[in-house]
Amino acid sequence: MSRYEAYPEYRDSGVEWLGNIPSNWEAVKIGHLASVKRGASPRPIEDPIYFDDEGEYCWTRIADVSASKMYLEGSIQRLSDIGSSLSVKLEPGAIFLSIAGTVGKPCITAVKACIHDGFVYFPQLKIPPKLLFYVFAGEQAYKGLGKFGTQLNLNTETVAGIAIGISEPREMQNIVSFLDHETAQIDTLIEKQQQLIKLLKEKRQAVISHAVTKGLNPDAPMKDSGVEWLGEVPEHWTVSQLKFCTLEMQTGPFGSQLHSEEYVENGTPIINPVHMIEGKLVPESKVSVDDETAEKLSRHVLRAGDLIFARRGELGRCAVVGTEEEGWLCGTGSLRATLKSRLSSEYAYLLVTVSVHGVAIAFSDYVGYSEEKAPRVY
Repeated sequence: MSRYEAYPEYRDSGVEWLGNIPSNWEAVKIGHLASVKRGASPRPIEDPIYFDDEGEYCWTRIADVSASKMYLEGSIQRLSDIGSSLSVKLEPGAIFLSIAGTVGKPCITAVKACIHDGFVYFPQLKIPPKLLFYVFAGEQAYKGLGKFGTQLNLNTETVAGIAIGISEPREMQNIVSFLDHETAQIDTLIEKQQQLIKLLKEKRQAVISHAVTKGLNPDAPMKDSGVEWLGEVPEHWTVSQLKFCTLEMQTGPFGSQLHSEEYVENGTPIINPVHMIEGKLVPESKVSVDDETAEKLSRHVLRAGDLIFARRGELGRCAVVGTEEEGWLCGTGSLRATLKSRLSSEYAYLLVTVSVHGVAIAFSDYVGYSEEKAPRVY
């Protein structure tokens, strides 16, 4: 912030989140700058009479606002004339704020839209809508406001009671223009970084895939593996189905053996595919069972070195069981494999992640950083 020129004089705003403000600014409650009113919706909202694909007004959902950066560009539903008459109509350029779901998320309409009672809006707003948008988007205005535990709670009264700093119109417009420019540059940088991350992830996957299917010696004689996704493999490699490289392969319990009603808090974790994140096991405290149920499901217990992977849904999602995870349970959507000593769990993990088939693997007597000095896998 040091590159921004300081104002000649500051004073205490008397508002915790604002702190010191320029001496020519005022701290004014939002309720003094606009009415704060709540949206509305027809009841029962499921009634098709309230919807019309050709309707004039979009029907705004919390998900539409959560997915937006600044503007509401549209929604998947439109209200009929009778539906919109029972809701709150906003014209393009109006700002509104979510007070349910994604609480505290501001949005500006770019289309004609109706909002329900999960939002508040600001008729007769005396400052630029974008300025109020940036106040809310900064999230600092909510400090110490309407919180019960960790859940932010907003309503028309609490929003109206938020004090913000305002100045003369030209300065406020300059602030908006400055933020438009700066945030656009940041958004562009974020997009470029996301593209770079995507490319790096693709490169990482390609490096892994090549190493575990072609080996590390580019001059090694090759042979046809007979498996479409593997293609050619080094001549001295063996090609085998994964099931022939395991001592035991066990699915998780069937639905009749384990019901969600049996889950307890902080018991023995149940590992389903959703709990396998980038090769790590990340359990949920609420997806676990008591000691009695764990004993009943003991045949599904995980042991250190086991490979656990999805048997339905996102195939290829898997992880290696570590010593700290020993004793956890294989979930209904998962498959546990205890491998033969010749194939290491870490190597098998790489093979499964590069092929969603996961049914045929290729391995040699040597894996490591060089073909000549790599350790033998036992």
